[in-house]
Amino acid sequence: MELLQALYRIAAPSGNEKAMLRFLEERLKSICGVRYDIDTMGNIYVVKGNAETYPCVVAHTDEVHRRPKTGYEVISVHDAIVLGYNSTLGTFSGIGADDKNGIWVALKCLEKYDVLKCAFFVQEERGCIGSYRADMDFFKDCRFVLQCDRKGNSDLIVSINGMALCSKQFIKATEYKKFGYKRATGLISDVAALKQNGLGVSCVNISCGYYEPHTDREYTVIADLYKCLDFVQHIVETCTEVYTHVYKAPKQHRFAGVYDWGGFDDDLFEPHYIRRLVHSKPANNPQSGYCAMLERMTQMVDADPSLSLAALAARLNREFPMMRYSDFSMAYSDIMGKQSLTPATERH
Repeated sequence: MELLQALYRIAAPSGNEKAMLRFLEERLKSICGVRYDIDTMGNIYVVKGNAETYPCVVAHTDEVHRRPKTGYEVISVHDAIVLGYNSTLGTFSGIGADDKNGIWVALKCLEKYDVLKCAFFVQEERGCIGSYRADMDFFKDCRFVLQCDRKGNSDLIVSINGMALCSKQFIKATEYKKFGYKRATGLISDVAALKQNGLGVSCVNISCGYYEPHTDREYTVIADLYKCLDFVQHIVETCTEVYTHVYKAPKQHRFAGVYDWGGFDDDLFEPHYIRRLVHSKPANNPQSGYCAMLERMTQMVDADPSLSLAALAARLNREFPMMRYSDFSMAYSDIMGKQSLTPATERH
């Protein structure tokens, strides 16, 4: 478990993930046959081997936690449970298993298989900023896309906020019941952003053994993480077809789901969705609309730097109904980059 604990020790708060990106680069260089590119956002695209089609595993590089400057420790309890501890304060401290467990699964697959693609996206916790601006050409020769970014040990997320992620053929081909998984619907994640961007193959999000995410009590059950790895490797090895799937939005409109993040359990609380009409046709002058929205968002952030992306999107949606959530994410990213602002509270 050295790799997993090494990941847990890396501080990677959303928007400040340089340490994690450096670690990934060094790790990728050590794996024979791997080549990779990094886009202007910081997303890493990895290819191993040469083939007509590839299985693909993705993960995100950021976490919601902000580490204590001193006293942070990763504790393994009987090699069964891993958690974080702040020895200075004598309290638990989050390990960022969301989504370091997903990174671990992706790296283990890269080490094992001769043919594979992986992508590591930045700033998922701020609204899938990296994946909304991903290079979609990278996925054109993928058979399917897997993400391990779900708490627990039994959810196979096949739809998000009413948006189907995959075909029935792919669901059946995974043989998920043999591995103790069940079909479920989930919250926003990178695969949902890819699907909204036009991803043409099936994708799913898979439970990967972390619990109480986004809290100081976050922990990983090692057996459940290995259960996820076994399931992912089964899909990589047996699902050899291209599992085509394109999400078809309603003819008149589609709804984009956005939820504000906090330290809550999404099994106990309903997510706060902003249900917003997104017209199928762009505005007559979308660039002008975007510029106006960017200027208005800048004014709002200047007035209150603690505003979250979701809160900004909720307010601006009334003024700019033609803007997509990805537009708000892009504007927020631009503002953060220019002004080096960091929200006071991290969200999911």
